[in-house]
Amino acid sequence: MKSMPCSSDIFHSDLDHAFSKIVEYMSETTRQCKKFYETMNLAQPSEREHICCYHSQQMLRTADQKQNVSAPIKRDIGSSESEDFLTDVSPGTYSITAAMQDTKPQSKTVCINVGESMSLAFKL
Repeated sequence: MKSMPCSSDIFHSDLDHAFSKIVEYMSETTRQCKKFYETMNLAQPSEREHICCYHSQQMLRTADQKQNVSAPIKRDIGSSESEDFLTDVSPGTYSITAAMQDTKPQSKTVCINVGESMSLAFKL
């Protein structure tokens, strides 16, 4: 006789799938956003703030270099350059998963307390 999965297993599976989709969409959004900002000069202060807040400092340096040269600077896809993601969260326990195309996802679980910051590094 085949046993039915309990409702908490189904809920957990559905929740994992939902978060997986959120990560997938956020990754694509980040990729498109970076692609947009790599092709333009950062004339407005709000554009510089956006990059400082949501993208790596390397991207900001690259954008600054573009203002001084005539040829655009492009980063190779799949380069080993590190990339920073800054996220503000409420206190709690979180599971963070990182992956690149054609690599196995890596996950880390962290517990964040009030006023605490944490750095994680993934070898992808």
